Amino acid sequence: MFKFYNHSSFLIDDILVDPWFSGSVFLSSWDLLSELKYNINSINYNYIFISHEHPDHFHIPTLKEISNPEAKTIIFHKTVDGKVLNFIKEMGFKTLECVNGDYNDLNFGSLRVESNGFDSFFVYKKKTGVTYVNLNDYQVIDEKDLIKLGITNVDFLLSQFTYANWAGNKDDEQTPKKAQSIIYERLSKQFKILKPKKWIPFASYNYFSHEENFYMNKHVPSLDDIKKFAESKDINCYFPHPDTYYDERLSSMGVQYFTTMKKLIKPKHKNKPVDFKNLEISFNKMCDTLHLDNDMKEFNADTCVIEISDLKQSVEFDIKNKVFEKTNSSYDISMSSECLDFMMKNKWGRGTVLISGRCQLNTDTVNKFFNQTNIWYNNNIGRYLGKNLFLTDIVNQDNFYNRLIQDL
Repeated sequence: MFKFYNHSSFLIDDILVDPWFSGSVFLSSWDLLSELKYNINSINYNYIFISHEHPDHFHIPTLKEISNPEAKTIIFHKTVDGKVLNFIKEMGFKTLECVNGDYNDLNFGSLRVESNGFDSFFVYKKKTGVTYVNLNDYQVIDEKDLIKLGITNVDFLLSQFTYANWAGNKDDEQTPKKAQSIIYERLSKQFKILKPKKWIPFASYNYFSHEENFYMNKHVPSLDDIKKFAESKDINCYFPHPDTYYDERLSSMGVQYFTTMKKLIKPKHKNKPVDFKNLEISFNKMCDTLHLDNDMKEFNADTCVIEISDLKQSVEFDIKNKVFEKTNSSYDISMSSECLDFMMKNKWGRGTVLISGRCQLNTDTVNKFFNQTNIWYNNNIGRYLGKNLFLTDIVNQDNFYNRLIQDL
């Protein structure tokens, strides 16, 4: 009873996973490769599992289409602030909050959810004895972290198979290759520890659809490349076809379908400029909130320079001293006024901008940007400086992008 719908969305028994059925996400920067349309109210399910709050997984417009939310239970991991579950309750859904390590008895099996505080994955053991592990785009860095989970006898492993974020500036041939090598390294660890009988590559059936990031599609590996990689690891893989139940005979059709759809992609979205005065207003409101919610006395980081590409203007950006001033200095990161405004208005905005790929990074100095925006970004998951967030957590913080640009 496995049915694939799109991108990260599938149905196991009566559990619908991460439904994103239409529309663009990440500030109009991603669209679905498959244009098949679904009526979520025609699907037979009782539970919805949401892996994390990124909009290609927690897609609010799709959830709003559900006609009887009171009859559905949304499964989400325990977080510091509980904001996602509270929002879901306000939408009228029942909720199941999952704690790491606990198995939750459902109608057709038991579900265990593991979380790092933001992202999560699940282990689903059916009463028939079949085990699914949905790692999705959960980033497991160390093999020991997987070993500690004690997951054995994995029948089906589902995981992301390409990069899904900024992976190089325009005309950069090297960084996309390194980004994909990081994904391959992650997958190799999964295969080595979990030893799945079958791997289902998913959570990567989208494309970069904005005029500012469309160039990034050039280096995304083909499904034939992914198949060759799996074969090199002696892994048996199954490529799902949208709107079909699991059937070994359809794997080649899945490859053919998505390969064809990728040949048809075109840029769909354009920039929507924001004037400088409104950017100043957004910056000041962000700083007021930061200083109200965080103890900024000990924070000390170099000012960063952000180029506002469409306004052809750079600014010094300093949250502690509330500096947002025009400058002619070289940039640490370049983005449109729309992206910058979104980042300052929304605590999760930095993640959106970087995942969208609608930016250009100075790989030598971009860490200044990360240091200046880490507090705002951590506030999004309930972590505040002086309470449960420390300087060592935010200054020169290790992240995917730092690993990616290292030694470039």
